[in-house]
Amino acid sequence: MLLEENSLFWKVLPFLENKFTVAIVSSCVCLFLLICIWVLYVKRHYSPVRSKILIVGRSGEDEQPGSGKSTLYHVLRTGKAPKFQSVTSMVPNEGTFIPRGSKTLKEANFVDFPGNERLKTELEDQVLHAKVIIYVLDVSRLETEIRKEAISVYNIFKLLKKRNRKAIPILIFCNKIDLCESFPLDKVRQILGEEILKYQREVAPSGGDESVLATNIDSLLACSQYVVSFESGSAAQGVVEPVIHFLDRI
Repeated sequence: MLLEENSLFWKVLPFLENKFTVAIVSSCVCLFLLICIWVLYVKRHYSPVRSKILIVGRSGEDEQPGSGKSTLYHVLRTGKAPKFQSVTSMVPNEGTFIPRGSKTLKEANFVDFPGNERLKTELEDQVLHAKVIIYVLDVSRLETEIRKEAISVYNIFKLLKKRNRKAIPILIFCNKIDLCESFPLDKVRQILGEEILKYQREVAPSGGDESVLATNIDSLLACSQYVVSFESGSAAQGVVEPVIHFLDRI
């Protein structure tokens, strides 16, 4: 079937026969596609909109159990602690849900991120896109593991210091309080803060100014990039109401 003389094809044809016009049109299309790709990249890596609730903490070592972050994730998602102890994984647990027991929270994306040292690069990307960070601290082993916990928290603070955005709420969830009732929150705050400052002084000479986060505990735990809160409970016993209340407040 022949095209009608007044059709759009016959009107556009003279322009297509001009090689210069074709080159300009092709360049415009390519430029448009490049702009679209750039916008998607910027949104993915630098967007200030963050929606993930990131759960982090140290993994188990030498047959010792981990901090209980995967248990916390499971309780928030299902309302019950898992029957079996979780195995250290290299793959994050991720799901979008309303925490069980909450009557006010909206559906959110939760990420239980592995504590493996080989995932530092992936952790930085997760922190970049986090709306909230929950650091799960095993207080039952705080006295023996305080240096390792301090380094782990210090590294997260250092990642957050790279950003110039609205302060992120951080909850340090003092887990397994049923196994050790001798650590009130104020004491945990003091011990952890002092150990982080001590470690900072040790690494500052080699790390330069970027290694210095703060000069005292108060400025260490509250700055323009993050604000830290402390709550306690026991994920294994299903006692996670303080976490839900924290999420509700923010």
